[in-house]
Amino acid sequence: MTADRTRTAGLALLAIVAFAANSLLTRRALAGHEIGPGTFVALRLASGALMLAVLGAHRADGLVPRRADLGGIASLLGYAIAFTFAYVQLGAAVGALILFPTVQLTLVTVAAVRGTLPSAREAAGSALALVGIVCLLAPNVRTPSIVAALLMAIAGVSWGLYTSLGRGTTDPLARTARNFLGAAPFVLPLAFVSAGPSPSMLGGALAVASGAITSALGYALWYTVLPRLSASAAGATQLLVPVLTALAGFAWLGERPSVGFVASSALILGGVAVTTGLFRRPPRTAA
Repeated sequence: MTADRTRTAGLALLAIVAFAANSLLTRRALAGHEIGPGTFVALRLASGALMLAVLGAHRADGLVPRRADLGGIASLLGYAIAFTFAYVQLGAAVGALILFPTVQLTLVTVAAVRGTLPSAREAAGSALALVGIVCLLAPNVRTPSIVAALLMAIAGVSWGLYTSLGRGTTDPLARTARNFLGAAPFVLPLAFVSAGPSPSMLGGALAVASGAITSALGYALWYTVLPRLSASAAGATQLLVPVLTALAGFAWLGERPSVGFVASSALILGGVAVTTGLFRRPPRTAA
């Protein structure tokens, strides 16, 4: 593996770890009734915007949202709102089973519309990883609410579009900051008008951690690595999120992974490696 591939893989893994942590924080806050979904998403985007504004304060002129950012702002809003409200009614397994294949389908569709079809290797690797996802999550799936399932599908499409827009960015931190700063004002009213329990100290802390750390920094890191990944590779890489989330749960609860989990994870890891060409030899250069 070349140094550039190693760096790309390392950055992608850090972003995926942030996504998995974000999922855990969201589920802990909402499932524990520590905070309502509207307040959670408002605090999440507001704290993320504040963190990114502080990090980019030395170049404030680059943080003002512009017309070219409307797509990123809209897709971030769609994802954050739909994802949060869907998880009020959906279990983690069915949510992930809807979200990640939808993200992958959106990325491949957008790339195809732009004239870039996945290669045979990318298609095979993505299919292998998706089979692993189904094997991993299907045993824990219960029939979901139609509204909640639709919301999670909207979240998947929105995140796929957000990811697609990031593949052309040249300034990941500033682009992410403008997206958050543009989106935050639209979700602040949700803290006052949506139903849900009053936020506890823990609920507020989880929302702020989700926004300022795992979302703001994680998304900026994701936008950094995206230009180096194909659409198929970007989608397949995100299929690692449920695996990392489950591993974190095992570590937290002190449980041993089952044989089925190990086998499913191997399929996902193998599919991601094939799709991204992680161990493919670089082309030889002429002497």
